[in-house]
Amino acid sequence: MVKREVEIIERTITKPDGTKVQERIEKQKEKEQVKRDIESKQEIVKEAVKSQWRASAYWQTNNSFGLSIERRIAGPFFVGVQATNFGAVGVSIGLEF
Repeated sequence: MVKREVEIIERTITKPDGTKVQERIEKQKEKEQVKRDIESKQEIVKEAVKSQWRASAYWQTNNSFGLSIERRIAGPFFVGVQATNFGAVGVSIGLEF
């Protein structure tokens, strides 16, 4: 079985009188074009997905500790909430760089 690399272009053309014509064009890709397509697909796979959530815990020298949870809202910006073992709560705004 031989696997062919074929590029398929489909389009629908509506004429002024209201009739529709469908075209389907199949082209055999050249070896260089197939190689470029494979390389570009590999580049897309290499992009890392950014995490949407962050969680952290911290401890201070006065034996207090706390938790923090943050959520990405847009680009590098995060919004979160914090709480300590003494009952204090807070809101945070963060920037990833």
